[in-house]
Amino acid sequence: FVLVKDMKGLIKALLTLFVCVVAVHGATDMHFNFDGLVSQANTEAHCSSSTGDCSPTGSTNLCVAELGDMVVDQDEPFFNLHAQVAFPQYNIPRLMPRYVVRPSNTADVSRVLQWATQRGVRVSARDGGHNYAGYSQAPLGGIQMNLAQLLTREVITWPTGDPAIRLGAGNTFQMVYDYLNSTYPQYLLAGGLCPSVGVSGFHLGGGIGALCRMFGIGSDNVLGMTVVTMDGLQTLQVNSTHNADLYWALRGGGGPSFGVVTEFVVKLHPAQPAYTYGEICVGDTELDMRENLLSLGNYTSQGSGKEFPDWLTVDWRLVKRLPPRKSGLCYLVYSLRNRNDTTAALNPILKPMTDKRGLYLIDLLESEAPAAGLGADHEVPDGLENTASWNFVEEFHDFFSMELANAAFKGYETVAREPVDNRNCILPSLTDGLITDLLKMFDAMPNATTSGSCYIQGMAMGGTVIPSVAANASAFAWRDPIEHMYAADSECSYDNREWLAKATNFTQSYIASMQKGGWCKGAYMNFPYDSLVDYATAYWNHNVPRLTAIRNKWHFSTVLDFKQQVPLN
Repeated sequence: FVLVKDMKGLIKALLTLFVCVVAVHGATDMHFNFDGLVSQANTEAHCSSSTGDCSPTGSTNLCVAELGDMVVDQDEPFFNLHAQVAFPQYNIPRLMPRYVVRPSNTADVSRVLQWATQRGVRVSARDGGHNYAGYSQAPLGGIQMNLAQLLTREVITWPTGDPAIRLGAGNTFQMVYDYLNSTYPQYLLAGGLCPSVGVSGFHLGGGIGALCRMFGIGSDNVLGMTVVTMDGLQTLQVNSTHNADLYWALRGGGGPSFGVVTEFVVKLHPAQPAYTYGEICVGDTELDMRENLLSLGNYTSQGSGKEFPDWLTVDWRLVKRLPPRKSGLCYLVYSLRNRNDTTAALNPILKPMTDKRGLYLIDLLESEAPAAGLGADHEVPDGLENTASWNFVEEFHDFFSMELANAAFKGYETVAREPVDNRNCILPSLTDGLITDLLKMFDAMPNATTSGSCYIQGMAMGGTVIPSVAANASAFAWRDPIEHMYAADSECSYDNREWLAKATNFTQSYIASMQKGGWCKGAYMNFPYDSLVDYATAYWNHNVPRLTAIRNKWHFSTVLDFKQQVPLN
């Protein structure tokens, strides 16, 4: 991580190169074949009843003839670069489109949607392509509209006098953070942590990230949008005073249910002098994991009387990994303060671990640094070489460097290298009963092999900022002034049929366990899974009737319809 800080430019170049290599050669050219590794439920999500046919076996070339130079044909060089999405199980030949359409501006998007409505061709609107259910990929018989050329990045002053950034829908967070860091280092965007995630899906689905406890979720920071209606006939400016119903619905209600957003205006915040990121694994015994989760739950509970700062985010993971990486309970730490302030704030949370080791957290981390390869000149105390060698908390001077370090550590630099199965619940504060059920799922978690691995992760949604916005102020409903809630997903990667079965069984069992215990309050729509029952209530809770009324008003075409759209009456 010292190298990450000193060689950010090199890392960015290598990440870009890797993206190009994967995209050009295609996921199906890797060392295993993804075909057949997609569940029936996921393939059904793409089925189309449209009258138009732009499928790989379709007899018409209307896409090419009528949309002209916007179209990339399956037979053209670099087609995979444009057509493949982030998760390789959706990049197999039978799910890939015959054509990808690449609009260059809002007028092009309007033209594509008008053409699709007239021809009865289904369309997916894709930005970063990070959709677990595969909805970024084209519907069968339809086309993928890849928004990657909509790359506006402009810092402006909103009419209220607040700094903001105008973002084209094709931007990824790596592009945005790099732009701000190099051009406007005084500003910070409260965005996502994965460099290749697109700004569109993140903001439209709510947007939970490392900065949301301090600055609010992504959708709360959206000031305005440019929206093309489903039929392509209207281009609308959407904000709190113009088309206010769409402004309410699009902030947490997802985009395709109402049209295609081609541009966002998002609030900016002051950059901080320092940022801190780390992973701290506390152990893999039942006692260690229970004691530390209870400590986290007690300290972070809303109204507990303890001061858990909004500038500090602590996500938890129950994970089984291959050595030398640590398994058990690991905390992912994201902070808008320096390393000393961060470790001081973590001390009360990690008291069970530090008491057991007989060291304050800062001393414990420094003593382990040589084994973790972080370069500190300290001897490693006897007994710690193999038990905590991967614990680290590192300070960065800008948020972009911290994001790149996080991505490198997690393996999120680019698109997924293996298929994944992911399902999620909105969970309440950590209590003894919930912790008991989570630890039972850890026991049931398959052991990691070279063919697959699993984890359960809780992404923190508590603090004072998120619940300060009313639960009906936008379509995003999951706010609670009492509960310190988590968007808690279970994810398994796999590269063969045996591990596909393990992955599916484990993630399904996780959801069943959380629902049986009454812990699962709903679901986070940016982590969709195809088999979610009553998805509308799970995503939007009491906001469903209002969302449905708004969709009825703006539903001029069926070309953007997909399985988990806002329901119509």
